[in-house]
Amino acid sequence: MAIAVAVTTLTLLPWWIRNWLVFHAFVPLTTAGPSGLWIGVASPAGWVQLPREFLLGGELESARLFAAESWRLIVADPVGYLLGSLGKIPAAFAQSDHPIGLLFTMQPHRHGALLMRIGWLPTLATLAMLIAAAWGILRNGPPQLNRMILAALAYIPLVAMWFEFSARHRYYLTPLLLLAAATLAARDPDSKRPESKGEGS
Repeated sequence: MAIAVAVTTLTLLPWWIRNWLVFHAFVPLTTAGPSGLWIGVASPAGWVQLPREFLLGGELESARLFAAESWRLIVADPVGYLLGSLGKIPAAFAQSDHPIGLLFTMQPHRHGALLMRIGWLPTLATLAMLIAAAWGILRNGPPQLNRMILAALAYIPLVAMWFEFSARHRYYLTPLLLLAAATLAARDPDSKRPESKGEGS
């Protein structure tokens, strides 16, 4: 534990120093947290244009304004905020249209009709990956990998869903889920190798 804390501190120390020199304040990670919280409160269904009046000052002032407005909205309707945040989880896993959406924004914009027809493919691939990963975990997934996946999944209800959260925010899970799915093709080390006809004679 002490080694992990030391490595994490040494990794983040240059960023802390940079932020102190730029903002003259301790910013542990980013100033974008309050704006992400505001989006999560104001528009649980997805991204929304940030209000321009909140962006006129510096980064710290913008962060302060977004934080204050976010808490005002949460206090005004805490139940709505809770339900909206919980609703992001199934939507983020059931919809994987973000890659197709990026193709739509490319210029020059072409093949729109084709993109509309294949828009369901990323979602189908995601569902297949989730089913295979769950099967791999339940069948013979390595305990270390299973713990990593559970920890990564726990991050969503503990942290991510309270902010702006959509399909692209759970992409960090993809490598772990693919590894879990790949365990389906791994041979059980306790299983016996079938003998060939020439063996044992």
